[in-house]
Amino acid sequence: MFKFTIRELLLLTVIVGLGVTWWIDRSNLAIKAREAEMWRHCTGALEYALRYHDWSVEWTGDRSEVLVVTGEGWRGGVHLRINEHEPGRAGLELKPLPKHGEK
Repeated sequence: MFKFTIRELLLLTVIVGLGVTWWIDRSNLAIKAREAEMWRHCTGALEYALRYHDWSVEWTGDRSEVLVVTGEGWRGGVHLRINEHEPGRAGLELKPLPKHGEK
């Protein structure tokens, strides 16, 4: 029969724990990557729909803000900070968009 010391059993526990933790982290990373890809495609589809209806969509260099303008210029445009808005959910009221120059 095998004889293991406490030190060997603790080392085995640490190694197994690190392996399981790594596996869980990698699984969560793959799920988040698929979700980010889905939202990227949703954003692209929305941008395409707006451009199809003669709206202009311009992203800032760091992609933190988007400017959406009708063919009429600022009178029909919206400047949005993307970290302030979330996708709408059924049953929730949407806040009105601020007018140009307002925060």
